[in-house]
Order: sequence, then structure tokens, then C-alpha cells
Amino acid sequence: MKKKRIIPNVHDCLSRIDILLVEDEPLVRESMERILKRRVREIYSAPNGEEGLALFKEKNPDIVITDIRMPVMDGLEMIKEIKKLRKVPIIITTGYNDEEFLIEAIELGIDRYIKKPISQNRLVDSLTEVAILLTEQNRLDTANRLLQTIMDVIPSFLMITDGQDIVKLNQTFLTFMGFASFEEFQRSGKTLDDYLSPKEKDFYSKKKFPVWFAEIAQHPGLDFTMYLKGPDDGPEDAHTFLVHITSIPDNGQYLLSFNDITLLETIKSLYHELSMKDPLTRIYNRKKFLDELQSEVHRSTRYNHTLSLALFDIDFFKRVNDTYGHQTGDKAILQIVKLIRNSIRTEDIFGRYGGEEFVICLPETGIAEATLIAERLRFKISQLETECAEPITCSFGVTQLIGGESVDELIKRADNALYAAKNRGRNRVEVLLRNKEVKGNPEKAPPQSYEEIKTMCYTTGSEEQPSLCAIYTRRSIRHYRPEQVPSEMIDLILRAGMAAPSAGNQQPWHFVVIDRRETLDRVPDIHPHSNMILEAPVAVLVCGDPSLEKHAGYWVQDCSAATENMLLEAQILGLGSVWLGVYPREDRVGGLRKLLSIPDGIIPFSLLPIGYPAVYKPPADRFIPERISNNEWGLARQVLEK
Repeated sequence: MKKKRIIPNVHDCLSRIDILLVEDEPLVRESMERILKRRVREIYSAPNGEEGLALFKEKNPDIVITDIRMPVMDGLEMIKEIKKLRKVPIIITTGYNDEEFLIEAIELGIDRYIKKPISQNRLVDSLTEVAILLTEQNRLDTANRLLQTIMDVIPSFLMITDGQDIVKLNQTFLTFMGFASFEEFQRSGKTLDDYLSPKEKDFYSKKKFPVWFAEIAQHPGLDFTMYLKGPDDGPEDAHTFLVHITSIPDNGQYLLSFNDITLLETIKSLYHELSMKDPLTRIYNRKKFLDELQSEVHRSTRYNHTLSLALFDIDFFKRVNDTYGHQTGDKAILQIVKLIRNSIRTEDIFGRYGGEEFVICLPETGIAEATLIAERLRFKISQLETECAEPITCSFGVTQLIGGESVDELIKRADNALYAAKNRGRNRVEVLLRNKEVKGNPEKAPPQSYEEIKTMCYTTGSEEQPSLCAIYTRRSIRHYRPEQVPSEMIDLILRAGMAAPSAGNQQPWHFVVIDRRETLDRVPDIHPHSNMILEAPVAVLVCGDPSLEKHAGYWVQDCSAATENMLLEAQILGLGSVWLGVYPREDRVGGLRKLLSIPDGIIPFSLLPIGYPAVYKPPADRFIPERISNNEWGLARQVLEK
């Protein structure tokens, strides 16, 4: 059922109207005044456009009735000036049948046109029509002002749209956008799209306002979330709003209310974070870590990818708390966590497993590389400067996922490896890949076949036979990380070199440790294949001393054995090195002798850059059965295993 249109009372409409009458002919002006005086509230008369404009500015009439052709200032010029001041209904009168004036008047936006001589009925009818429209417009304006006032006092953001353009905004929304008025907003040419946060733009696929609004307008009454940013907000800042759409009956417009729920979202996010983060360190707590680990195990199993796990514990941490207090202990934990987070990849998962125990999941990482990572972290932690007098150290247990096993089995094995690390002296890395209980360090039977060696060294780790595994897994490393190698490790490498066999047990060698940066940087000028030494923090030069020989000529073999021992010890320690040949190239021998002030009787033999590997190189099987003879040259030996 259609609503009935309410027709305003004609007498009421005219009785509230003030008229400005501009007419240069006195008789016509007086006649019109008599007709209008009984019907309108007030009449202001003027004989020309100039006086009419002055009266308009002074009296602010509701309707203007004016002749076109007048002295001083004609009606059209006056209308132009009035239009600059405000919008007002205008009725023109003229005795000329001049099409040019009529067209110009229409272009100026007049409301009615009356030809002279003026009929009383025609004048009253035209004035009545304009007055009724003006009354309705005034009522609409009053309603709009009331609506705007109500909208402006509401703290929520309010917007009215016809689906194409924004029709109205309340002052709260305008202030958020950076505007003092709706007119200023319209002049700016901006739309709601300009205030969507980057992630919201992604959500709406960067469609323009009319397009995405048409999609959501199909669900009136449905609330949805929108992220907006003000002009002073940063690129990542955003306010969260719950938006409700209401269809306005009969006029095809929509009212959108935006309720700021940023605080609620922040609190919700905070509670969510508290449910999965450790309150002290802000890394994953045990529950969240296990959830993430379960997902990674499932993914690794499904796609047959490697995955390793490192479980570590702070050594003697109770002693730290008892001696220095829990605040100092907490600071030490935070230092360790910061170090770990800065040392692992973004795809690695790091969590606090409980108390002083932490765990790292290493996706796409085999056991050998995981062991190197754990060793590097162990050393870095031992070098931390804390408020404790003695160094803080950690023990690590490392393992690798075996296809088909559960998360519990994986963690149990890492825990067993950690137990072994603590049982064998702490501040060390232990590797375990077979599900077994670790109790002490019982004697292990040596492997009886190459398959056992591969299983032990390539698959299950090197905790049982580290020297044997070093032989089979050692690779030449030519890129190093920048951290320094502890002097204790260099001492172990030197001891390994000294332990090498020699003819007559005479040890015809000398070792020169080079850790002065400027000296290392000069080596490539002498040795053409030594650029990797520019990355290495330290190098060892093995020199032969023929004067120490009991059996002449064997010093080359003896120095080779010492060099190989040092390479293997570096591998066992989680370091990397490469054998750079020096002897018998006279240019290299002479250059290094001069650089390091070596006496003439001492012969530089080999150079070993040493450092933490920057890249992981997997083991390589280099067995060549064709180069083996049996009893006589050329008689092939039957090789059962490659």
C-alpha cells in the first residue's frame, strides 16, 4: 500500500514566506505588491538589481521575483550574484519575447518564468507552487539537520550511501578521515577505498567501492569486519570495525554503522597469544610447539622430507637461580632465547618445553646439518656474557624423524640424546637416531660392514664412533661463518696433528697457527687457490723439518698424516677445513716462509683454513673398486660391498 503524500496547506505555506520583489516599473511593482501583500508575510521591494541585491543581503528573503531588463543592474546580473551567496527560488518576469534572455535565465537555474502583463492568477499560482516546494524542501532540510545532529552525537562511524557514492558521513567519521565537513570530504575526491588498510584491500581483491559494496549489500543485516586506517596511521596500523548494513526503505540508500572493536580485537589477540606463548620469553609454549611439531611431522612424512629435532637444557640452572636469584636466571634465559631466535631460520620452530628446557624443530634438515647447527648454538651460548660469574652452558640432544613414527617417539629419542649429553659431561651435543634408552656410555662393538657404517654415520648419527664417522663424512669446506673458533678447539686440532704416526716416531713437523686478520688476508697473494681463507677466522700451516728425521725422506708422509689427523679432528668438532697444498711449489713455499718469518731449514708443507661451515655438504661415497688389485697388479679384488 502506497503512502499518501501530505499536501502542505497553501495559506500556511505563503504566510511564512518573505518575498524580494525587484521591478523597475512603479505601476507594475505597486500592482504586484497589492496582490502579494495579503498572502505573504513580508515584501521587500527594489527598483533595480543593485538595490535588490543589497536588500537580499540584508533581509535574506525566501523567494526572489525579479524583472530581467532594468537600469543600473539587470535581473540576470543580480541573479548571478545571488547564486554566489546561497540557493534560493527565483521567479522572473519580463515583457520581452527575447529567446536569448530566456535561455540564459534557464541556465542560471530559475524556478518559474512569467510574461507581462502579469496575470494575478498566474502570479499567485507560480508563487504558490514555489512556496510549496520550498516548504517541503525546508522540512526535508530540517529533517536532514536533525538526522545529521543525531548522527554527529553518536560515537560510532555512520555512513549513508546509494551504492555508488557516499551521501552522508557523521562528524565522528569525518574527523577520523581528517576532514572538518562533508563538503570538504567531497572536494577531496576520496572514497572509502582510500581508508582501507592494506590487508583489507587484499580481502576485497582491490575492487572499487561500488563493486565490493554491491557484493556485501546482498546480505543486509549481516555484520562483517572491516579494517580502516586514518591519515596519520602507519602502513601497518589499522582500526578494526564491526560493520552493520541497514537498507533504508523507499529511497534505495543504505546506512552503514561502524563500531570500533579494535580494543576487543586487541584483547582477543592478547588472550590468543597468551594461550600459545611462554609469558617470559614470548616464544611458543609447550602446547603450541607440540601442535606445530605435529603439523611439521605430518607434512614431512607425507612428502618424504627430512626433519630434525634439537632438545636442549641449561646446565646447572638451579645453581644459577640459587646463587644469583631468579631475576638473574630469567635474564640469562632471555639472552639465550634472543641468541637462538637470531641464529635460526624463520621456518624453524622454537619453543620453551618447560623450565630451563627448550626445543627447536628444523624442517628440511638432515641429522648432519642439525648437528652442526646445535654445535654452533652450543658454542654461542657458552660465549654469552651474563650477570653470572661463570659461563652459562647448554647440553643438546639431536635426532631426526624416522618415517612412520609419532611425535612422542621423536621427542623421546631427542630426550634420550639430551640425557646422554648431560651424562657425558654437559656442554656438549649428542646425536641419537635409534629408539633406545641411553644409560651411560657402554662399550660399542665396531661396525662389521660398510652398510653398518653408513647406517651409523649417515643415518643414525655419530655419537657412537665419532672418529670413524669423521672419516666417511668429511668434506672440504671453502666457506665459513664469521664467528671465531675457540682456542680450546684449535688446541684439540693441534693435538690430533701431533698424534699422527711418523717414521721412527720422530715427528718431523712444526705447526704455525695464524689468527691475525691482516696476515690471513695476505695469503691469497701467495697461494692462488686460497681465497676461502679471507672468510676463515684461523688457519694452521703444517711445516716439515728434515733435521728432525731419523730416516731421511719420510717427512712428507709424516706431515701428510698430521694434516689428515687435523682435518678429521676439525670434522669431529663440528668445524670445517680444507687441505691447501704448499710443498713442492717453490713460489708458495718461499712466499709463506717470508710472510711468517720461517727459517730456511723449515719447509711449509700444507695450509688448513679452519672455521664454522657456512654451508652443509652431504657425505660422498668415493669408493672406486677398479683401483684395487688383489695379490698382483691388475688382478681384480671381489668387492662385496660398495
